[in-house]
Amino acid sequence: MVLEALIERTVRLALRREGLESLPILPEGRSTRTPTAPRILEKFTGVSWYEVERGNETITFPIQLTALQRQLLHLLGIDPRTYG
Repeated sequence: MVLEALIERTVRLALRREGLESLPILPEGRSTRTPTAPRILEKFTGVSWYEVERGNETITFPIQLTALQRQLLHLLGIDPRTYG
């Protein structure tokens, strides 16, 4: 519960700081002024990292983040480049 509260507080404060009214994280892309941790985390459920080893070579497939995912990471203070 503490982590959920920190995620929500961080995003909500960042929304105010950036002058944004809401985020489109509800079903059907609807916006909300009070994003919750489960809805925020839900936006990252499809993010996967793939590596294939072929002999001595490791092939990686970089993660492709959506604009909303990048925005959420920015609001959380996380550099999106962390994800490849």
